[in-house]
Amino acid sequence: MVGKRQSDDWLPDRVYRRKDTGSYRYRPRTGGSIVIAPAGASKIEVLEAYDAYIAQDGTVDALYQEYIKSDRYQRLKPNTREDYEGAWVQLQPMFGARLVREIKPVNVRRYMDARSSKKRANTERYLLKNIFGYGVEYDWLDSNPCDNIKPFPLKARDKYVSDDEYNAMYDIVTPIMQVFMELVYICAARGQDIRMLKLDDIQDEGLLVVQQKTGKKQLKMWNERLRAAVEKALEIRAERVARCGFDSIYLLVTRNGTPYTADGLKAIWQKQKYEGMDWTFHDLKAKGISDFEGDKQEFSGHKSRLIMERYNRSPDKVEVIDFPVKK
Repeated sequence: MVGKRQSDDWLPDRVYRRKDTGSYRYRPRTGGSIVIAPAGASKIEVLEAYDAYIAQDGTVDALYQEYIKSDRYQRLKPNTREDYEGAWVQLQPMFGARLVREIKPVNVRRYMDARSSKKRANTERYLLKNIFGYGVEYDWLDSNPCDNIKPFPLKARDKYVSDDEYNAMYDIVTPIMQVFMELVYICAARGQDIRMLKLDDIQDEGLLVVQQKTGKKQLKMWNERLRAAVEKALEIRAERVARCGFDSIYLLVTRNGTPYTADGLKAIWQKQKYEGMDWTFHDLKAKGISDFEGDKQEFSGHKSRLIMERYNRSPDKVEVIDFPVKK
């Protein structure tokens, strides 16, 4: 590819300024090059010419590449971007090579209907809606084909992990997974929040847990069980750091001294779980909220009671009418 001058860093991907003529050219993925703006064109004229060309012959893959470079995408939480990257892996074979303007609502609907995982289908629909919404704003297409596509209604998960089930798993997993289980459960935290714990989060009054999804900060006050879990984590960390020679700011590290990834933690969980187990690692957060006796919403850090109740799988304890006994 022709190299760009330093002053041309603003040019979109596959666009360059020809040195001999000064014209702005676009290199399609199929090869060759096309003049999209003459020499002397202003920055805005070049960008508008680029948008016009791409909108006419642009593929969904090309639009996706533009979307993920946008500020709105970069402002998303890292875990959301990671989730979308996984969704695009599924979407790309079906939609990537197709022209944006050819996609109709029925194409999205049929794709979703064919997916075995309805939860993942909903996530993939949402990503497509964001991609096409970005395309509408930049004139790649006239309307969003996902606007009237309804997501699948999903039944709220109601599995409560009993103490016996928790103990059965805890007794067979490795020490580092025991730490993960304990911290997720007793702090009622998401796995991603525990993965991202840093040494600086160990404070005098408690353990600072930052919700990666919302940015909410909670200082989980020390008690005997929390202290024991953190001390165990520190012992494992010290052994691993000494062995690999790689220090880290994180509390929970792999044998290489690096923080755990979502996929890495999931793989370990799947490998170590016992036969016939019908609950997930994420169910431990729900167990924590369900078992907590007190203000469950404050404990969980959720902004609304409705969201908290999605995790609360224990029945509410309420007083009943106490009129005199009827004879």
